[in-house]
Amino acid sequence: MSDDKKSESIEERYAKASNYLNRYSHSSRKLYQAILKVLPPLQVNDQYDEDNINLAIKAGKILDLLGEASRTWNISIHWLFTVCNPKITDQSNPKYSQVYKQHASQLPLNRFGELDHLEMDDDDKLIRAGDKLVGDDCFVGKGCEDYGAAWDDDGNVIKRDARGQPILDGFTAWVARHVDELQKICCQNPNRDRHFAAFQINHTRDDEENQRNGEGEHKKAHSHLVVDMPTRRTRYQMMELFGYSFDDLTETFKWIDQINDQRNERIEAFLETLQGAMQNFVVTKHYIFSLQYLVHQSSKAKRD
Repeated sequence: MSDDKKSESIEERYAKASNYLNRYSHSSRKLYQAILKVLPPLQVNDQYDEDNINLAIKAGKILDLLGEASRTWNISIHWLFTVCNPKITDQSNPKYSQVYKQHASQLPLNRFGELDHLEMDDDDKLIRAGDKLVGDDCFVGKGCEDYGAAWDDDGNVIKRDARGQPILDGFTAWVARHVDELQKICCQNPNRDRHFAAFQINHTRDDEENQRNGEGEHKKAHSHLVVDMPTRRTRYQMMELFGYSFDDLTETFKWIDQINDQRNERIEAFLETLQGAMQNFVVTKHYIFSLQYLVHQSSKAKRD
């Protein structure tokens, strides 16, 4: 149990949960309404239900973070986890969503051997990453299944434009299009609007330690961005602008509400899914440091 749970009485936590529910009860966001509707009651048989209260507080904190706003954002978009969904077909699994079945398609191209990485499954067994995933038809078959033809299978750039930059197509072009669309939104009035700046770099050769055997292995290919805008935008807006599908999560929470089975476990699983996606959208604290990180010149990047 976290320290704040230990220090707060059940009455105080009930009041905190109630405040969260009241704060978002009139939101026009369909996702917010779906989350609030699926949450179980804070009291059962006129008694405080601690698990339900804690779940409501967790949901409220996530909604607060979705509303955090800034002019500058650090963004990471991982190719494999964008073009794939979890391969979960057992409806009794709390992590199951009917949306995964609706979007299921063939796996994308196995660029850089990413589908061959060994990872832990829910039973702590090592399995191939490709055996845990299915393709997402929102991306596979629509030009994003290839990370980009500018890179060979070892992650080296082999196709450059006249400026020496990688020629963007496939998934990297999809990311870049979102930057272009955001720039158009931000610079509609050049005489009034503050400058817009965006930096994108595509990491295909990052290494990380394999803690099982002490060897290095490739991190999954991803794109990093630093975006500096004239006006503040919330985390929700930035995620939406860069292609995150809140509609899929909304449908999942609605489905959980309908089946009413393993309710708390399913709610928590998909709150954590949302929380994980949110971690890829971080308010920029140190602008120059963030730019240095893109090209691996910050102290942290060099250490990593």
